[in-house]
Amino acid sequence: MQKAQLTDHQVLDRCIASLTESGLKPAPYTDCLKIPEDSACTHAAWGSNREHPFSVEVENSIVDGSYFLGKCTVKDSILFHSDIRGDELKRKGEIVKHAGVANCIGEDEEIAVRDSYLFRTLVHSNSHDPENLTRFPIENSVCMHHSNVHGSPISNCLLKPFATIDLTVARDSAVGTYSYVQAGKLNGYHVRDGHVWVKATGKFDFQYTFDLEALKKYIFLEPGSAPRGLLIDFLAAREKEFEKLFLKGGSDINGVSSNTYVHPYAVIKGDFRIGENAFVAQRAFLENAFLGNGANAQENCYIIDSILEGNDVSAHGSKIIETRVGRNVFVGFNSFVRGVPGKGVLIGSGSIIAPHTIIDAVDQLEIPSNHFVWGLIQDKVDLAANSISLSNLASAKGEMVNGHMTFRGDGGAFASAFKHRIEHILEGNGALYDSGRLRGHAQKCRGITFKTVGAR
Repeated sequence: MQKAQLTDHQVLDRCIASLTESGLKPAPYTDCLKIPEDSACTHAAWGSNREHPFSVEVENSIVDGSYFLGKCTVKDSILFHSDIRGDELKRKGEIVKHAGVANCIGEDEEIAVRDSYLFRTLVHSNSHDPENLTRFPIENSVCMHHSNVHGSPISNCLLKPFATIDLTVARDSAVGTYSYVQAGKLNGYHVRDGHVWVKATGKFDFQYTFDLEALKKYIFLEPGSAPRGLLIDFLAAREKEFEKLFLKGGSDINGVSSNTYVHPYAVIKGDFRIGENAFVAQRAFLENAFLGNGANAQENCYIIDSILEGNDVSAHGSKIIETRVGRNVFVGFNSFVRGVPGKGVLIGSGSIIAPHTIIDAVDQLEIPSNHFVWGLIQDKVDLAANSISLSNLASAKGEMVNGHMTFRGDGGAFASAFKHRIEHILEGNGALYDSGRLRGHAQKCRGITFKTVGAR
């Protein structure tokens, strides 16, 4: 690894030029992307075991405070406090089906970051581009604060703070601040700020747009300034905990099941209990938390003064505070769920909290079992306007409009797609492991060894 003459300024200028040619005009928003001079983390961590072979190449790049797992290459790029988690990359000999056609993978897949700037960004899953099954590229792109790139090859793209692009192949496109998109393909598209979009062509199209004035309390980005808001303050107050972990090379958590995995680069504070087949990823934060059997806390999850009863999915970036989560609940990407101390939020079993949902309760709030929830919710009135039972959703046909939410298509297909995804995540994380069967991350990650390498 070498720094050569590369600087964060040079990489950012090059990315801005490339994005400007694509018509995205990122310069007013990217002024805040500079590696802090007082950053204590100037090395990277690398993980490997038999399940996740060590194969990381870094050329002419800076990877301060970042984490790598699986087969990755980084060239002419800046990665600051980012996670390149390649434990779900396709392996040589694996059979992948697309449009009814089975393809045998001829070589191990790799994540390839080139000419890009990633600032506190998570990259996970594998390429969902059927035309390129063995390379997961991130090229000529800028991914800003706490963005997620999940199974989404991107080229000439801008992801603003807390943006998520999920299972979508994107070129020459932008995803706005606190926006989520799962749409299969984006080409020359600009997803506006505060927009949640889940689409399967010919089946369904769910869209919700936050009131931007209301969203400002939580996250706001204006030209020439750093992002501001409650979400930024919440994370900044806890960032030093992770820097300490990286500086000392992680820590071990004792007293967990042999079928459970708690990553050494996760923060665990206060009273806690972690059940069988649970999975806690790197950069997760648990404080006074109970995780029942099969529950998980993925990257950048914060579970504080809360109980997850079991087989619960806390997707990347979700935050759960003063909340009791029933069994088999999904809390989506970058969601924020916070209850009042002593009067917490109760989420009934089998419910789905859509990606990028904000539940900031002003009093005790109970979400019934088997409900789908979205939007910005503070009280019972908001909940009634921003939720639907899964049975009613499954029977929906045609168009349904409710305030800032619009749904078109087959509600049954939409509900089934979510349920199938949740089952897939639980299986992938090892929640369903039993007597050697259905091994997932909770079992496969045991035995990972870590190396730290100076990044400057």
